Amino acid sequence: MEDNILIMRSLLVFALIIINVLCAFGTLTEKELAVLRGDGTTKLNLSERSLSPDDIKTIADSLKENKTLMTLKLCSSKIDDEGAKALAEALKTNSSVCKLDLQRNKIGDEGAKALAEALRTNTMLCKLELCYNQIGAEGAKALADALKTNTTVYELGLKGNDIKAEGAKALADTLKTNTTVRELDLMDNSIGDEGAKALADTLKTNTTVRELDLRHNGIGDEGAKALGEAVAVIQL
Repeated sequence: MEDNILIMRSLLVFALIIINVLCAFGTLTEKELAVLRGDGTTKLNLSERSLSPDDIKTIADSLKENKTLMTLKLCSSKIDDEGAKALAEALKTNSSVCKLDLQRNKIGDEGAKALAEALRTNTMLCKLELCYNQIGAEGAKALADALKTNTTVYELGLKGNDIKAEGAKALADTLKTNTTVRELDLMDNSIGDEGAKALADTLKTNTTVRELDLRHNGIGDEGAKALGEAVAVIQL
């Protein structure tokens, strides 16, 4: 009897291990596939998964037809530029996803450029999180250029990338005419004084940005002074 109980326990532990391994390697469950097909569910969290290229393709292909999913989280899912390109292609026609979270992946400039291209035609996405990826100045410039015509994105997260002063300047230039973006997270991007001064100059006339995070950017006295002067103008 005791031997049978031990065997049953061992089998249960083994089954749990198999399930965890399958989840870790990104296998999409039937329930998740049903959501992607459009079963009426509005939120789906696929974060902390090692999604395979086939998984990403499945997600992207489903988004082209899905009309109910509004929030999709894909944080820490090992999505690279190719995965971002597949998702971007889907966003060109998707009309339901409002919030897309791609934090802590491996998306670089090419992936950012593809997402930026999607923003030129997408009229639903309002929140795009790209924090802690591998986006540099070129990717930031592409996103900035897309936001010159996009009128739905109100929150953009780029924390923990490497857009530097050049990327910050491009975003600053966009914010001179963009009247939609309200929250912009540029923390930890090495924008320095030059990037800070460009953003400060824009803030003097921009009336829509409510939250701008510039912590940990190597901003010195010159940048701080420029930002202080901009805040004084805003408060007048």
